[in-house]
Amino acid sequence: MNRTNSLVDTNLLTTLTGQASRDKLVSFEGYEFDYDDDRWAIARSASVIFYDISAMLEPILLNKYKKVLLHYVENNSASYVNKINSYTRGFFKFCYQQDKAVLSGLSSQHFINFYSSLPSSKKSIFGQISPFFKKWLEFGYEGVDNNALEAFNDIRIKGATKGKAVRTMCPYEGPLSDLEYEGFYNGLNREFEKDSISLEEMVHVSLLLATGRRVTQIAHLKVKDYIGATTVDGNRFHLLRIPKIKQRTLWRDDFSDYALSPELGSLVEAQIDSMRSKLESLGALNQIDFEMLPILPYWKKIDKLVANKAFAELNELLNTDRLHLSSSMVGNRLKKIASKIGLVSERTGELINTFATRFRRTLASRAAREGYGVLIIARLLDHTDTQNALVYTENSPEHLKSIDKAMALQLAPIAQAFSGILVRQEKDAQRGDDISSRIRSRESGEAVGTCGTHSFCAALSPIACYTCHHFQPWLDGPHEAVLNNLIEQRENILQKTNDPTIASVNDRVIFAVSEVIKLCETQKATSHLKEESNA
Repeated sequence: MNRTNSLVDTNLLTTLTGQASRDKLVSFEGYEFDYDDDRWAIARSASVIFYDISAMLEPILLNKYKKVLLHYVENNSASYVNKINSYTRGFFKFCYQQDKAVLSGLSSQHFINFYSSLPSSKKSIFGQISPFFKKWLEFGYEGVDNNALEAFNDIRIKGATKGKAVRTMCPYEGPLSDLEYEGFYNGLNREFEKDSISLEEMVHVSLLLATGRRVTQIAHLKVKDYIGATTVDGNRFHLLRIPKIKQRTLWRDDFSDYALSPELGSLVEAQIDSMRSKLESLGALNQIDFEMLPILPYWKKIDKLVANKAFAELNELLNTDRLHLSSSMVGNRLKKIASKIGLVSERTGELINTFATRFRRTLASRAAREGYGVLIIARLLDHTDTQNALVYTENSPEHLKSIDKAMALQLAPIAQAFSGILVRQEKDAQRGDDISSRIRSRESGEAVGTCGTHSFCAALSPIACYTCHHFQPWLDGPHEAVLNNLIEQRENILQKTNDPTIASVNDRVIFAVSEVIKLCETQKATSHLKEESNA
């Protein structure tokens, strides 16, 4: 097998060889692993594996592969290395099946055949593995034919389509629609108020929803990252320092500041106070560096260390990500909360597909629609350039231009914006004997329903009431008058401002009122049929 040394840095080769000979190596994320193992744990929830290809490669070829991969492990994020390991293993398996023999080396024909076997939608995989094998040749390791470099240069790879889910407004992976976004946000608040989700879960999902940051960034937050409330130019907000990732920085080595709303900032404060109280009750607060604790802690591990009074070990682990939630834990928690919310998409008629990246796409899409430029959107997404932000300014989604009564009634069952309970009359409602609980129309003064909670509420009634789970509309309430007034207001605002964004602010309420009207019609029709059958 031919090889080239034309690009070899002999010092680098010496370093790599020396590293590979050591028993313990350290990944870019700070995790130790053994070179000779069939699995390298390179991060909290990421590993690279070799056991499924070890029988397909001659030992010498496998060793060279591991040496090149070692360079990636020590210099790149775990998620990137994991992807390279997956794609290159797939390549080796293809070659093994083609040759029907254990591989002792890789020829240019192997690469050409592999590229030809990929469907057009996956041609970009070749673009992911070719730099790896170019690096292999650059290091001067045996196992890859020197002619393969020509094959890499000859093959023109079309990159993966960027922003496809955003460009197509994919209802499963793209940005959430306004109705979906508002429905999810309202559902989150509803479940928190019902104690169906904990304070920590509320903070967790709210931070993902509001900041659009990646799962790992939120998981890596520590108590000391919450700076607290501040006021600038008369505007009060809460400052949070969020660690950056994907920019080849060490763990928690670089940060970006993010201004939280007073409401979300208060939730974060409450979460930190709750953690402090818990540790104080366990007699552990003065034994640990509280400021270094994760805002979203891995309590199972922490509780065990506290129970064993292993405070020295606990403090040592606070400098790592071991006491933080892993990315998979964050993802699973988000899915669990989404299932409790149970929001159905008006676009698919199914439960919305919820994952953190959709929140990022939603934040950027809404910013683009509000007229923010590509630089601001890149900043919102914590990107170092504008390449991936352009897709949002090029494809800002439109609001519904207009909604008439017929459309509202037709879409209402799909939108599922109403979350209260329809009652036949006032006395059937919770707090029905309390005249102060009546919700009245601002136009006519007529009562439309009953509020079922004693809690203070500063929301504008009855507009905000129709999307609140405490609201109990009456069967004979003047709901059609409320709907007509909302639609008329929408049209007037659109005519005056020519701004669909402003005009659509109450669209979810329109669908909620429409749903109440449909429920009333159904209830009345059912009652009429019962009366006829009993006659």
